[in-house]
Amino acid sequence: MGLRSSLHLSADVPLVVCLLSSDEASKSLFVAAAALKRVEDVHLVLLAPERLEVITSTLRRAMRNGLDRIHVLGLPPGTDLIDFVADADVGLIPEGVNGHQALAVFTQAGLPAVIADSSVGADAIKESKAGVVYPIGKPSELAKALRATTRRKSDFVDRIDDDARSMTAWVRDEEVVPSSGLLACARVGIGPANYASQANEWARALREYGRVDAESFSLPGNSRRLPDRVLATSGRPRFRSSVDEMEIVLTRYSHLLVDAFMDVLAGIVADDIGPEIEILRRNGTQLGLIAHGSEVRLPQRHMDRIAHSYFRDAPADFVDARTIQCSRNAATAAAFDGPIFVSTPDMVLDLPTATWLPLVIPEPQTWEMAPAFMHSGPLRVLHRPSRSDPPIKGSAFIMPVLEKLHAEGLIEMVQAPDLVAPEAMPYLMSNTDILIDQILSGSYGVACVEAMWAGRVVVGWMAPDVRDLCPGEVPVIDATPQDFETVMRGLIRDRDALPAMVEAGRSYVHEFHDGRVSAEVLRAFVESPVRI
Repeated sequence: MGLRSSLHLSADVPLVVCLLSSDEASKSLFVAAAALKRVEDVHLVLLAPERLEVITSTLRRAMRNGLDRIHVLGLPPGTDLIDFVADADVGLIPEGVNGHQALAVFTQAGLPAVIADSSVGADAIKESKAGVVYPIGKPSELAKALRATTRRKSDFVDRIDDDARSMTAWVRDEEVVPSSGLLACARVGIGPANYASQANEWARALREYGRVDAESFSLPGNSRRLPDRVLATSGRPRFRSSVDEMEIVLTRYSHLLVDAFMDVLAGIVADDIGPEIEILRRNGTQLGLIAHGSEVRLPQRHMDRIAHSYFRDAPADFVDARTIQCSRNAATAAAFDGPIFVSTPDMVLDLPTATWLPLVIPEPQTWEMAPAFMHSGPLRVLHRPSRSDPPIKGSAFIMPVLEKLHAEGLIEMVQAPDLVAPEAMPYLMSNTDILIDQILSGSYGVACVEAMWAGRVVVGWMAPDVRDLCPGEVPVIDATPQDFETVMRGLIRDRDALPAMVEAGRSYVHEFHDGRVSAEVLRAFVESPVRI
């Protein structure tokens, strides 16, 4: 694979390649962008080993000026640099670039060089005439040089003699643009909902396993765990803060993953992502959408699938409001031609074109604790009743059964306050053997993942059509409002079988929810060529 196939450019499109190795070098790109405006049809690709901060501002300024012919790529792992750049037309060596190395690469690749007069190698090009030397800071002169070399490439290539190739052969033994490290020049922003700290965790997974520069962002109060970047600045007038938030989103991220279909432009354009998509696209942002659940789960479809759906007993105004919201987001998803991700497999039933982006266990080290079932007393059972209105977990069916079993001395109910800080949950779980999650929605969420990783048995309910969508067997013990008591009494009688369920749960979380699979899914989104 070469540059052209990576960028989907045909052989007749004039293509200039530039090797960058420092922010100092990337400052000269402002001149290059201005020169490109003067040369019709020429495309410039920037090849860099790591994120260079000035590149983003260069590209944004170019886009605002109507220029969409600058691309950013990293060297694909295992790719030979010289072979990769050989199908370009010209090699650009601006001020600040390591001219010694870059000229050697371009000479070995058979490319004429356009080089700044202050760069090492400029004298060699003047002497050989295998390229053009231009004065630094002169976009018009750089434009003339690019025009000449792209239109008369063969004339310049013929001047690259055997002596030049022999003297630069050393570069074939050096790693000029490393293929390891963070994916070149990409910075991914994930937000602004950050429900259950998942934006934080997906960003962490991308950094640790995907080797991609990523961060979560949110507004104050959107999440109980702080994101990597809080957009609003306290104490500033709302309009000023909104402008600041919008500027961050438009200039900081090359790739944006919008979770929960929320707006990301500070409410200036709309209160959901739909009307903002075109603005973000015109800005050059590579865009993806992430659904968490309630914002796309149509009530009627849920009730059609599930006899004991929590929507059945919900107030009519709640169902109506959710129907309006989910219908709006479904229309946005249907019109969106980019990637859509869902955090739980059941949402594929609402968004059939979506890709599963597994939940990631938050701060996994905090869930390492003493094993469950190592005591001789009654099983310790935790259920945190729904705090939402209407309740969605099925607590009205769960709590009476647990209280009955507690009164009989068969279980010990673990008491939990109504509001538990995220950092306090591991302590609460450490005193638990069984977590009762939810029995009305038909899927599983972050609490279930945390409990399984902590070595606790989880009772919930997975709808059969959702189980069919999941890879492997999800180790959640199914219970419905009708058979919840029967299931619990069975677990109490068969206590010796519970440790095996614990091992199954930990294995499942390690395989799908430790961040590696999620990083793989998101890196595939990031690895597509950045077309600004």
